[in-house]
Amino acid sequence: MDQAIIHHVRETYSLSIGEQGAERIKINLGYSCPKGKAKKMKVKGRNLNTGFPKEIELDSEEMQEAAADKLQQILDLYESGIHIVTVKLQDVHAPGEAKEAFERVASAKEDRERLINEALGKYNQEIPKARGEAEKTIRQAEAYAVQRIKYAEGDANRFLQRLKEYKKAKQVTKDRLYLETMRDTLREIEKVVIPETEE
Repeated sequence: MDQAIIHHVRETYSLSIGEQGAERIKINLGYSCPKGKAKKMKVKGRNLNTGFPKEIELDSEEMQEAAADKLQQILDLYESGIHIVTVKLQDVHAPGEAKEAFERVASAKEDRERLINEALGKYNQEIPKARGEAEKTIRQAEAYAVQRIKYAEGDANRFLQRLKEYKKAKQVTKDRLYLETMRDTLREIEKVVIPETEE
């Protein structure tokens, strides 16, 4: 029966619920009720399309139909020749002395399912975000590495060019380098011109 409920909720609502959730549905909706007075309950699970938590509403008649379909499939598989007309689930409430403990257990299982679904929703939200950030950091690092390599290659090429010129004319290259260095250095220094005084 639990598997029939899990399958029905998955196929009809694209919602994943665990065995505890199916058991809770069976307990809360699993009894026969007058026509048109179906008992309803809200069920939380994980949306199979988005991965986020989702809440739906089920009723007892829907669960009885799901059980009938599953039972008919099993009977057809064994070629029994039996045709199910209707399914009426009986009252499955715990006896009075155990009711409180039973409800606490059911509530704890429900909380567990809810927390698992919330955690999965958070996981599906944060993991893609973290992967995106990691990919961005990797791309930035790769771009920085390419930039530094290009700068280093440029510096090396300039040095080789100067070395070539130096070998052709050592003194001219020395003088040019000296003048270029002095020009760059003196450009940043404040200059004060003091005229010579006539004595």
